[in-house]
Amino acid sequence: MADPLPAWPRLCTLALALLACAALPVAWSGCAPEESYEDPAGDDDSAAVDDEDPDEDDQPDPLACAGGTLPATFTFSGDFEGDFAGEHAFDSFECTDQNGDSWLLRYTNADGWQFRISAGPLVAGETLTSGIDITLQNNGLGASASFSGRTSLGHSASLEVEQYVSDACIPCTIDEHCGEGGQCGEDNCCIGKDPVAPCVLLTTDPLSATAAGGGTLSISPQPIPIDCR
Repeated sequence: MADPLPAWPRLCTLALALLACAALPVAWSGCAPEESYEDPAGDDDSAAVDDEDPDEDDQPDPLACAGGTLPATFTFSGDFEGDFAGEHAFDSFECTDQNGDSWLLRYTNADGWQFRISAGPLVAGETLTSGIDITLQNNGLGASASFSGRTSLGHSASLEVEQYVSDACIPCTIDEHCGEGGQCGEDNCCIGKDPVAPCVLLTTDPLSATAAGGGTLSISPQPIPIDCR
């Protein structure tokens, strides 16, 4: 008859192994990553395939100039002839490419007001402080309702160009743009591609009245977002 005692060491070894396996989930749970954590100042990727730069958030910040079309309401205030102060809403907006990276940006409304900004040349990422003409007028109210500012005459104004791609030669690969009407040169450059309209922020000093009575008119709030895209 075999001695039963030698089986005890094997049973004890098996029991210890089972206890160790049961403890593993508890220890592992203490190191599990927090999938729902989002850091607005850093990288908040939820998947590794989404990680382009571990030091930066993959979602780009929205443009401050975005949404600067319609509806648009400006407040006019100042020292001038006529009763034009108060809020004025504009119901029409258009951007016109004047070639050479110069643009005409124009707001109008049913009351006869026109707010026009002519500026250029525009360069993405740069702030333009010259070559800006600003006009605010209402022909139906006569000459007293006409105000303007020109940087060429000393008026202070700036146009921060947050986004803009001109119609000049754009470095690219053949597959990126040539199917959109551009022509590819030997250097894989897309030539003659339609421009991407600008997205800009306008800041201006009070406009001067053009009438003999003089005076100035301020426009707020500023900076004024203008999105032609």
